[in-house]
Amino acid sequence: MQTAKEYLCKLEKLDVLIKNKKDELNNLRQMATSIASKFGETVKSTPTGDTQERKILEWVALEEEIENDMLDYMKLKNKISNQIGDLEDVRYVKLLYKRYVEHKRLKVVAREMHYDYQWTKTLHGEALQEFERTYLNIPKDVLV
Repeated sequence: MQTAKEYLCKLEKLDVLIKNKKDELNNLRQMATSIASKFGETVKSTPTGDTQERKILEWVALEEEIENDMLDYMKLKNKISNQIGDLEDVRYVKLLYKRYVEHKRLKVVAREMHYDYQWTKTLHGEALQEFERTYLNIPKDVLV
């Protein structure tokens, strides 16, 4: 069974994966363009056997993958934002949004909300329990 924290952390994980793929794309782009400039446009293979065409195909495939991941990210972000926004307690809404949508650490959230860090941790636990009860259908007595 998935916890609220595991569910909400999916957004940040997807964001990290997209950033990693963008870094990989930049590397592929550099390799593809350096092959073209090093060996000329008419030469199709390098001494190591890598082809310019293969690098460009990898580049294009990765760009498509990133676009799909970004669409998934936007959908998930919208869904999670709406779910958080529908919670009754405005403190939970602010805290969970800052932590899981804006990807801020709890110490930063505490500072921004003008709360003590220990109180923020307590409130965070309560907010996660409320989120689980509301969206993951876990009975209240199981969470106590």
